[in-house]
Amino acid sequence: NSEKEAKEKLTINTNNYLISIKQNSFYIPLKFEFSKPKIKPDEIIIFTRQLNMLFSAGMSIQQCLSIIRTLIKNISFKKILHDIYNNINIGQSFSQSLAIHNNIFGNDYIALVKAGEKSGSLGIILNDIYELRMWDKYLRKKIISALRYPVIVLSIAFCALIGMFRF
Repeated sequence: NSEKEAKEKLTINTNNYLISIKQNSFYIPLKFEFSKPKIKPDEIIIFTRQLNMLFSAGMSIQQCLSIIRTLIKNISFKKILHDIYNNINIGQSFSQSLAIHNNIFGNDYIALVKAGEKSGSLGIILNDIYELRMWDKYLRKKIISALRYPVIVLSIAFCALIGMFRF
């Protein structure tokens, strides 16, 4: 922090001599967010299916999360499930624990889970969420495959147009 400390650090265990030292007056620390959790939608679908199956078999949410955590390979998702598990253990509801991670699960997922908790039909709601997410995945796949051919044709037409104007 001080000039004296800097001189000591630079001259300790070296045979070098310090000629001058100048404090940098403008410093911008660079921070990159590499630790953002990267959870694929397929992982949420699989998690929901596993949670539904275990919960419908009569297990508590804590038991379900404990088992599913051991099966998940994604470290970021494991940490999120561990956080949810801990929040449930300190007295929060499942929907409140999910709401902390609404960027991962989404508001619709959390609202449906909350409705399932209030109505006592969480197993049915989890199955509905699973089917809804599978339908969403199917539609996205169909839309992408339907748009692939027109995009290719338009790209080729655009290249041909540019080629015609160049020559």
